[in-house]
Amino acid sequence: SAQIQAGDVVTLGGRIGIAGCDIPAGEVGSVHVTGVFLIPKKTVTDVISQGDTLYYDEGATKTSGAVTMGYAAAASDKTDALVAVKLLG
Repeated sequence: SAQIQAGDVVTLGGRIGIAGCDIPAGEVGSVHVTGVFLIPKKTVTDVISQGDTLYYDEGATKTSGAVTMGYAAAASDKTDALVAVKLLG
């Protein structure tokens, strides 16, 4: 498995976290499970409203994905590549 970069999305069973530092392959490191983070949208042209439930499927999406992330902390229009996501914890 490859090194996880700081800021990468890390799946934790049915939840996600955000790597707090670079984590070498096979090692342990810090992962944020609460807070608001800017996460790339799976489809940039998606319009996301503040409060929408978001899922993670190789990017933030409103379409039910493998892992529930949280909700949109702010709106993201069809030209925004990122969306502010409040993680569920």
